[in-house]
Amino acid sequence: SISFCNLRNSGSSFYRILDSHHVTLRTLSLKSCGLTAEDIYEIAESLNSNRFLRTLILDDNPVRNEGAKELATSLRRNR
Repeated sequence: SISFCNLRNSGSSFYRILDSHHVTLRTLSLKSCGLTAEDIYEIAESLNSNRFLRTLILDDNPVRNEGAKELATSLRRNR
């Protein structure tokens, strides 16, 4: 859990973590981390190849419609 941290503009770091085939992270809580639209986009991109993550908590972040669409598209691809 990395909740309640200011992680603004950390998207590329999430991408490297979630895209790694050596990381088998099952749950990632990023509640109230001040994530930007770019962070959400990077997380969505990394979900295209991550087969381990089952729970992603993004409560209280400004995901907005565009971010939600990106996440939904990635999740559909990653079944």
